[in-house]
Amino acid sequence: MLPELFDLSGRHVCVLGGGGYLASAACRLLAECGAHVIVADLSMAAAEAVVSQIQDNGLLADAVPIDVADESVIAALFDRIAADFGSLDAVVNSTFQYQNVPFEQMSLDQWRDGMRINLDAAFLISREAGRVMKPVERGSIVHFSSMYGLVAPIPSLYKGMDVNPVHYGVAKAGVRQLVKYQAALMGRFGLRVNAIVPGPFPASRVCESDPTFVTRLAERTMLGRIACAEEIAGAVVYLVADASSFVTGTELVVDGGWTQW
Repeated sequence: MLPELFDLSGRHVCVLGGGGYLASAACRLLAECGAHVIVADLSMAAAEAVVSQIQDNGLLADAVPIDVADESVIAALFDRIAADFGSLDAVVNSTFQYQNVPFEQMSLDQWRDGMRINLDAAFLISREAGRVMKPVERGSIVHFSSMYGLVAPIPSLYKGMDVNPVHYGVAKAGVRQLVKYQAALMGRFGLRVNAIVPGPFPASRVCESDPTFVTRLAERTMLGRIACAEEIAGAVVYLVADASSFVTGTELVVDGGWTQW
């Protein structure tokens, strides 16, 4: 049964924010498991770069533009996928936005900008993906939350830096509840909704520009190291594939033990 549990052949998986650091690794592994990956991103250059990597290996992928700040664009994306590809089997939402503004200095408009992209967009993606999947009574929706949706940042780790902003963590905590709520409503239609909770996955530019900060992050995990992007990809595939067919309304924490201290 093992190969069948992770076989995504013939399935269409849309990854929003697919050109990003973590999501691009997930896109590549989804394609390796047989999925036709629809890489959606605000930056078409980033999406097309991921698609080229996938297609160079003889696998299936397409790039599409998306602006998750625009409700009509989100709705149109899922209509387009249904029309062009005939089905939508899974959606992975890895989009995010934040401004490094200290809590005391954050304006209401900056707060609302963070909520609009990190939480409002997640709601719209869930609603519109569910609309397309509900009639066929199957599908998996996976949202990226964050360890800062579970715990607060430790200010001492951010020496000389702005602490991870408050609107990001609050919005990602909201994503966790959105997942539970939608899973409860959509389960009877065969839809599963879950969250992935990444821990310290600093991008390569952070590792290069501030290695002492990365060392502080590594020391905070139970495994004593940071993660690389490929270490999130398996969790995404698991929640998309039949291996997790009875898993819904929950979260998979991939944080090296950070939140368990």
